[in-house]
Amino acid sequence: MWQSAMGPRILHKTPYSALWFRGGLYGGSLHELQYMIEALTWIVNEQMAGAQNMVKIHTTTFDQIVQNLSRTGTQQARQIVWDYINAMPTLYFVQCGREACPVPWVVFENEAPIAMVFTEYDHALQTSKALIEDHSHIRVLGLPTNAASMYVTALAAQGIEYVCFNHGPQRFDAPMEEVLLALQSMKR
Repeated sequence: MWQSAMGPRILHKTPYSALWFRGGLYGGSLHELQYMIEALTWIVNEQMAGAQNMVKIHTTTFDQIVQNLSRTGTQQARQIVWDYINAMPTLYFVQCGREACPVPWVVFENEAPIAMVFTEYDHALQTSKALIEDHSHIRVLGLPTNAASMYVTALAAQGIEYVCFNHGPQRFDAPMEEVLLALQSMKR
């Protein structure tokens, strides 16, 4: 309880009762104004605390999802990766060569051809420039879901055995059969 020239004031747990004074929202004295500022501070703090408890937004990146898969190795974690890929509006492919006759960027690891697919334009461009010597004939092609599915199907027809999503420390590799099955559900 706080005593002023206008009588006792009690700060109740209800936020707006702390703001009402006899003369309106502001009673006129310096003490009343100070009390009002303290009350407003309390209300804001209570609302902020309530907002933090009510809404919790989780943003997860592709790297975090792949890291979770690497750590757990479960089928559920692998499915989460595919769900993330399926939710992508665009997948990015790197093409090399002249504009008139571009070829998809394929890397060979252990003598197996691996197609490179990316979830972000910038990642595709940075990775390709770091690994391909001639930068003059590199293009990043962003394809919507249906076109990406057809592009990967064409790569499979050319004998590509694996697909690497986001080449780098948190890359996700999958056999072409698994990719084709996942892309079947991806068509919109």
